[in-house]
Amino acid sequence: MTDRRTRWVVACHEAAHVLVGLLFAPEAMQSAQLTPDGKRGLALVPGGLSDRQAAIFAAAGMAAERCAIRWPVPRMKPRKVTTDPQSVTAMREQAIAETFTDHAAGFFKQRGNLTDNEHVGIYAVKLHPDSPGEWAGDVMRVQADALRLVRRHRCLLRQIATQLFREGYYFTPSSDGANGHTETPENGDQK
Repeated sequence: MTDRRTRWVVACHEAAHVLVGLLFAPEAMQSAQLTPDGKRGLALVPGGLSDRQAAIFAAAGMAAERCAIRWPVPRMKPRKVTTDPQSVTAMREQAIAETFTDHAAGFFKQRGNLTDNEHVGIYAVKLHPDSPGEWAGDVMRVQADALRLVRRHRCLLRQIATQLFREGYYFTPSSDGANGHTETPENGDQK
C-alpha cells in the first residue's frame, strides 16, 4: 500500500469509531487522531456505552476498512512548503505529534492496551462465560452490526475520514450545535 492509501485506510478505521460514538453517545466528546506519518491512529471511547455498544464501537474500525479499500483516496489540501523550521506548518506538525502522545496516554488509561478484536472477544466471553460455543456467533453478530452501521452512514463516515486524513485529527463540535438543531420560537412567523 502507498503511504496515502495507508493513511486513508487508517483514517477510515478511526472515523468509524467516531461515527459509532456519535450514534451511541451524541452528547459525548468524540475525537480521533492519526500519527504524523499516518500509519497509526486512535479514537477515544465515549463513556456510558453498554457492553454491546462498546463491542460494536471496537468492531466498526475493521468494518470501515472493508469499505475503504473500494473508496478513492481524497486529495490532500495544498501545503505551503517552507524551509523555515519554525514555520507554522512545522509548529503545527510538532503540536499534533505532542497532542497525539497525550491523546494516546488518555486512551490507554481509559481502555487498556487491548486491540479492537480483543475487546469484541472479551464482550462475547462476558456475555456467555460458560458457553464457549456461543462466542464465535456473538463476535460475528457484533461485526455484522458494525458493518451495517458503517454502510448505513457511509456519507458521514467519509466526511469524518476525509477530515482526519487531511488534518490528522477530528474533534466533534460542542454539543450546543452538534446536531444542527436550532430552536424556533413557539409563536414565530408561521403562516
